[in-house]
Parts: sequence; structure tokens; C-alpha cells
Amino acid sequence: MIRVILSLVLFVSFAVYASNDSFLSIDPDIPNEAEIFFPNDDDTFPEKSDFKIISYIAMSSDDGERQALVTLENLSVGTRLFKNEQILGLFADGRRRTPLEKNMRFDGREVASVILSFGVSRFPLLNVYTAR
Repeated sequence: MIRVILSLVLFVSFAVYASNDSFLSIDPDIPNEAEIFFPNDDDTFPEKSDFKIISYIAMSSDDGERQALVTLENLSVGTRLFKNEQILGLFADGRRRTPLEKNMRFDGREVASVILSFGVSRFPLLNVYTAR
């Protein structure tokens, strides 16, 4: 499993292009001890779902394109549809944003990686999370 994820990361870092043909690069990790508490004035929350984020890797381009390679697990024994409203990205200015349109079918207990685009922002993507 680790080999698959590492292979995906290498592939993404060398082969993925943003919509304007600029390369994406992997953003540096945020230290685990960093605690970030932005107020959620707009009461923006992801829809509840049976999905858990196993890991994510934030990526960006020089033009501000923000994407994330997210590994999701369907915690249900039944088939579920992952929708973009079930996940949020937290940006360094405190804004929360759903990724652009993405639907993906997961079998029961399936784990899969997907690239999600969060559009363009001058602020980096700090966290990606579900309602779990």
C-alpha cells in the first residue's frame, strides 16, 4: 500500500499540470504541533459521510492553483458515493472551501486516492478534512 501511495506521489509531482500548464509541486508539511484555530464565522462544514481521510498531500503551482492528493477510506460495508461537499480545505486566511466538482464510487471498506482541485488562492492549503 505504501509503495502505491509513494508511486502516486512521484507520478503526481512529475506529471500533473495545473489548468494553465504550470507544474504543481508538493507543498511542505505543516508541523504536527502547529495548532490552528480560525473562527468559522460562516458555519461552513463538510456534509456528514462514511469517508475518513487516511492522508493527504497538498500541492500548488506558481500561479496559485491548489490541489490535494487525498487517500480516502469508505468506512461503510456498503457502496458509497463520494461527493465534493463531503470534504473541506482550510486555507491560511481562514477560509474553508469545498473542492471543485468530484464524484467517485467506493465499494464497501475501499481505500482509494483521488486528486481534488480547490481552485486558485494566494493562500496555501493548510488542512483537508471530513465531518468524521
